[in-house]
Amino acid sequence: MPLKISFMLVMVFLADPNDIFLTNGASPAVHMMMQLLIRSENDGILCPIPHYPLYSASIDLHGGTLAPYYLNEATAWGLEVSSLKKQLEAAKSQGIIVKPLNVINPRNPTGQVIGEENQRDIAEFYRKGLVLLAN
Repeated sequence: MPLKISFMLVMVFLADPNDIFLTNGASPAVHMMMQLLIRSENDGILCPIPHYPLYSASIDLHGGTLAPYYLNEATAWGLEVSSLKKQLEAAKSQGIIVKPLNVINPRNPTGQVIGEENQRDIAEFYRKGLVLLAN
């Protein structure tokens, strides 16, 4: 009888309990972050299109500006960092101060899961002074 061997990759990330903030769902967390990040209509949030309407509604509710970046349907709703850069520059040229990058994984409403390499690219992009909102 052949021996069957399987492997499971387990990634461990060390976290300080003082850096973890729990809420009773996504909606309260999104609203709290918008309250923290938006001071005026000049404050923008980079947000994927399509997206779950909670984000655009919360941005509107708190008086900010949606800075959309578009997912590529041809690549199974993939996120292209070049699109992020383009939209960030477009927002800046309109006087919008973009503070966070909102990334939804798996994507709602498409169900697409961001691949590992794409996640690394996104992490490198957000290190350019943005807050990363990961849902």
